Amino acid sequence: MFFKKIIVFITILTIFSSLLIGIFPVSANESTEVPALPLAGRVVLLDPGHDPAFSPSVGSYVEHIRMFHLANEITARLTALGATVHNSRGTNINRIVSLQERAAWANRITLEAIRNVDNTVNTAEVNRLIDVMRSIEAEPEVNGRIFMNYPFNASRTIHEDLRRTFEYQNHPLIRNNYILLSLHSNATASGLDNGARGLEAFYISPTEFRNTNTYWPNYSFSAASRGLADLLLKSITGVHFEGQNMPIRGNGLRAENSFILREVNMPAVLVENGFHTSTIDRGLLMNNTFMSMVADAYIHAIITYFSALPNEFTPLETPINQNGWNYINGSWYFHINGVAKTGWIYDSKNWYYADQNGVMQTGWIHDGTNWYFLKANGDMATGWIFTGGSWYFLKPDGDMATGWVFTGGAWYFMKPYGAMATGWVSTGGSWYFLTSSGAMATGWITLGGVRYFLNASGAMVVGNNVTIGNQVHNFNLSGAWLRRVR
Repeated sequence: MFFKKIIVFITILTIFSSLLIGIFPVSANESTEVPALPLAGRVVLLDPGHDPAFSPSVGSYVEHIRMFHLANEITARLTALGATVHNSRGTNINRIVSLQERAAWANRITLEAIRNVDNTVNTAEVNRLIDVMRSIEAEPEVNGRIFMNYPFNASRTIHEDLRRTFEYQNHPLIRNNYILLSLHSNATASGLDNGARGLEAFYISPTEFRNTNTYWPNYSFSAASRGLADLLLKSITGVHFEGQNMPIRGNGLRAENSFILREVNMPAVLVENGFHTSTIDRGLLMNNTFMSMVADAYIHAIITYFSALPNEFTPLETPINQNGWNYINGSWYFHINGVAKTGWIYDSKNWYYADQNGVMQTGWIHDGTNWYFLKANGDMATGWIFTGGSWYFLKPDGDMATGWVFTGGAWYFMKPYGAMATGWVSTGGSWYFLTSSGAMATGWITLGGVRYFLNASGAMVVGNNVTIGNQVHNFNLSGAWLRRVR
């Protein structure tokens, strides 16, 4: 396969160079360096869709699982060839990431890269724009609507902060060294196999898709994106691997108003790697040997794409901020007198947590005593949060609540692992009913045609001769109302 041939070539070249060095004397003016890996200095952002929360599936095929598998196959090859790879879902195959978060993630990475290599940019403004992207990652439903065209409105024009982000992204570093690939599989509108199959590659172009011309007419990389899309299409459908053609057909290139293409300004392609509603394509997408061949095809196209571009930017040696935050090699650290802090950190505004290496953490962490949730920007969360399909409540000091919680004038019950309960709950020797909002019910309720009575503390009443107001009622041992006695 193409990928294996590249690795073998590099390995042989390395061994051969070592042998030469041992056999022949080297003068002071001669270099003993092995040639750089073909993708050294290049950065690839992989966005495997969809989210687990609404991932299309047919039979045993689940899109987000197979596209994550493809992303991992591509990642292994890219990193072996020297590239840096970012995955929008990180290493968590079931991580839920909204469209707004994905676009903000890509924009943040490129802004951070520009800031770290180019000392001519307005660092204060770039940092502010990075904070905007982090705010979208932290609160996508709120801030995504403010800064991005979400949900899409054809008459809306670009937000000023996103415009400035796009202008910064029109930079040689991004033009020559960065690409974004969004990986998907397609489906028919009916969800049935109607014969539709094959691969399509999409890119942004305001001249070919008029709605994007109204929103933002100056995308910097439409031609580059189209060129990359064409390379991917031809590579996946036409490249020979060990004498065998790829058994999937191409349906061509299309300009498209997809969110992930519209809300970033970098060379970007969304690839539909076949129709999972097609019995033929689905069989191929479920086949690991075929997916390995597809990954090889991606590598072939990526190397071809980058081979025509210069690779001239290297990171600046940025001095360490002796007291405060520093962004180093893709992670945030907080230094005091030049030493990275670990554990809990308070920077006069918010609480953060750093691991034993000083790297700022996000998501759920356990500090040895309690569970806490750290937002995408590292801030410790308090109050209600929704993550992983469940609601959780973080106390004012940030630790995750379990058991009964009183907030907003209502009682809620949090399961032992923190998720908010709904429906019937048995605790402390009594049964309680939590409504769909999680709030504890009191008084009369009817479920499935059966009446129950929950006293002022929320506990379900059972037994005979129960006085409720000025009436007396009988209930069975399951709490179901039987009759009024008087």
